[in-house]
Amino acid sequence: MYYDKIRHRHSQVLAATGLTPAEFDALLITFKYHWDEYYSHFTLEGKMRQRISYNSVVSDSGQNVLHIGISEDQSPSGTPCYSV
Repeated sequence: MYYDKIRHRHSQVLAATGLTPAEFDALLITFKYHWDEYYSHFTLEGKMRQRISYNSVVSDSGQNVLHIGISEDQSPSGTPCYSV
């Protein structure tokens, strides 16, 4: 499921995230800032970067938030599952 494909389908965004498209977009603004800030200093494994990364492989913030929301929602133990 790609966020760009379901962005304009209110019911699918709501079903996938529990948020309306407007709420999701508001969350996305904050998430993108914090994601870029974190990712510029740390790798996905949580290690300090040796040098700044200018070309991210995982660059679509909307997709990242959607994936985290779905992963957390489907976690069998009830604990968040933050994998990107």
